[in-house]
Amino acid sequence: MYDPTKPYKNEILKLIKQTWETPYVSVKEGVVKKKFSYPEYHHTDGIGTKGIYHWEKRSFKNAVIDALAMNLNDLTIMRAKPYALIDHLFLPKDDESAILEIISHLTDECKRRGIAITGGETAIHNNISGLEISITMLGFVENPKPNRLKKGNILIGIESNGLHSNGFTKIREKFGTKYKPEFIEPTNIYIDTILSLDKQFEIYGMMHITGGAFTKLKDILPENADIIIRKHHALRPQEIFFEIIGEEYLMTKCTKHSIVELGL
Repeated sequence: MYDPTKPYKNEILKLIKQTWETPYVSVKEGVVKKKFSYPEYHHTDGIGTKGIYHWEKRSFKNAVIDALAMNLNDLTIMRAKPYALIDHLFLPKDDESAILEIISHLTDECKRRGIAITGGETAIHNNISGLEISITMLGFVENPKPNRLKKGNILIGIESNGLHSNGFTKIREKFGTKYKPEFIEPTNIYIDTILSLDKQFEIYGMMHITGGAFTKLKDILPENADIIIRKHHALRPQEIFFEIIGEEYLMTKCTKHSIVELGL
């Protein structure tokens, strides 16, 4: 039975207080004091239908990484450095051990990345069948620049590690109650790699294309631009995609290219 007093809230507070002193902020009695004055970029996302599998398998660490990835990967395209987050957990039942484990994993990840957990909420919804971890992520941008490609740019695609956290409604339609380990594989987090590369090279634009695939590139292409494939790479998608779509269709319609040239 749901206990609205949330007896675990003191344990949660002990955990998140471990994140309250970072290179970017100090938090005292819930009040956040920033140590920088850069422009900011904020983002919100969650793990969606994938949370059904995480709840069934109690793969809470992977679920936390998924929730972070869904926000960090989008901060990446704005070259934003994360400094704080607010989380909102939705569970189908009041499960103290699950809640504390989730917050413990979230705390560990945030301590490692210098992210302060400045607020949060836990909601019990007995009309849902899975877990949802929704995060609002706050980041700052030291050197804002247009996220726009130019004529002659080279497009480089960084390979995914599998399904990531989009399209799981279709996964459930395809597989029904069948389970595969790939369904709880955590999403790759790209922010460390990309921000490091951004310091070494002139990157004009980038896009996180897990949701919406290559159609999202239209948002950063010049008007009337074409993408010209200049070099083919025999990169084979992970096997799970062949199970979902079918090998013949995937290899003829979704051939994977990692380097293309932008032309007008």
